[in-house]
Order: sequence, then structure tokens, then C-alpha cells
Amino acid sequence: MSYVMQGTVQVELKTKPDETQTITIRINPTQDYMVKRGKEEYIVFTSDNPKTNPDARVFEKNTTFTTIPDSLFLQSLTHAAFKQDKIEIKATFPTKNGKTKETILIVIDSITIPAAF
Repeated sequence: MSYVMQGTVQVELKTKPDETQTITIRINPTQDYMVKRGKEEYIVFTSDNPKTNPDARVFEKNTTFTTIPDSLFLQSLTHAAFKQDKIEIKATFPTKNGKTKETILIVIDSITIPAAF
């Protein structure tokens, strides 16, 4: 199932000594995709089809996401991060991981730049 979120991103590309690459993404959601409870802020990914499947994935705002290094979207993500463009990310999460303080694997299905706000 795909989920969507809108906001700006920060992207970090690291190359390890064995030459494998990791892409780390930090998300700064728009107000529509953020929930605040007390002092804690959360990112909300909503179902891409909420009428038939009203599901959501919620993560602490400081959660980092990783994606597949050969992602076709790396150039678009990097460009959006550099310009601080608001984007819409449509993605899937391969595992239903309840822990929100670790890096979460995200598989990006599409990116819309700029997002229609």
C-alpha cells in the first residue's frame, strides 16, 4: 500500500568504505501532514486512497528514512532538498515497524515537485 506526505526534505548520501551507498532522508512536513501532541511532533503519511483505505503511518518528526541507493528519485530528492522545494512523496514501507526512533526503510513510488498545495 502506498502512502503520501507533503513537505520539504533533507538528503544525505554516504559512501561506506566498502563503496556501498546509503541515502538518508529527513522530512519536514507541511502543517497538513504533521500532528503535535504536547511537545512531540509527528509526521503523518496518509493512504494514497483514503476513501477506500483510511490508513496512516505516523513517525516522530526526528525519524530518519533510508531509501534504496539506486533510487531513480535521488536526483529529484537532492534538487528539491537544495532548493527547499515543497514536494509530495508517494511511498511504501516494506515492513510495519512500530519503532519510530530508528531509521525506517522507505521505497519511493513517485515524487511531485512542486507539490500542489
